[in-house]
Amino acid sequence: MAEHASAPLFDKDPAILVRQEAPFNAGPPLPLLREDFVTPTARFFVRSHGDVPAVDPAEYRLTVDGLVEHPLT
Repeated sequence: MAEHASAPLFDKDPAILVRQEAPFNAGPPLPLLREDFVTPTARFFVRSHGDVPAVDPAEYRLTVDGLVEHPLT
């Protein structure tokens, strides 16, 4: 079974409620959503439809290739 990391809540309102750890699901309490016409970024929900993979940033490589003008690694 693969290892999974917790989803970070950087720059989020401290009132954000984690409703489910895996897959990660968090959002503000409903009363906070009524305070502003536009939801501030810090109060925007976090919704993951799958687990967040545990990745070692020093070892991870992302390759963009295929139908692109400039492939990247």
